[in-house]
Amino acid sequence: MNKKIQFKSYGHLFFGVMLIVFIFFTFNHNIYATSDSWETENNDSKETADYISVNETYHGTSKSHSDRDYYKISVTKPGVLQLNFQYEGTNIWLVGVYDEEGNYITGTEGGEGNANSKSEKVGIAEGSYYIDVYCYYRGESSGIEYTFSCSFFESSSWEQEVNDDPDTALRLSLGKTIHG
Repeated sequence: MNKKIQFKSYGHLFFGVMLIVFIFFTFNHNIYATSDSWETENNDSKETADYISVNETYHGTSKSHSDRDYYKISVTKPGVLQLNFQYEGTNIWLVGVYDEEGNYITGTEGGEGNANSKSEKVGIAEGSYYIDVYCYYRGESSGIEYTFSCSFFESSSWEQEVNDDPDTALRLSLGKTIHG
């Protein structure tokens, strides 16, 4: 038995079209509109950075050649931080972690192809830090997605960045092991 779908009014037709569009986008695109794990615009500066938590995964999109995405984390105890960054495509990424004064702490650079890149592990003091995600070579058009996380564990046995001169050197106690 062959039955044809007949719409009795334009309202039913509109509902049918919207249902088809919803199903198509749900199954053919990543939809994260209700997720806290996606960046929010405008997060293009330290002042407008998205607040995020350590040991959670976040997603973002580079919208143009000049788009920078900033995120802010805060830790209440000293520990060890490592940045994990994933992307696809032919773009080149610079991802850095900076303290509140703008000092570079650690980061990673990703090259062409499907990539997972990690920064080195670094010790950090309690405080706030900024992650700057920048796609500086775009082999592809706008709307390029990435995923990242900041792995962190508490530790008082790691050196703490920034300690590159005598004024910021870490004081050591005899008999205590420090990693760095």
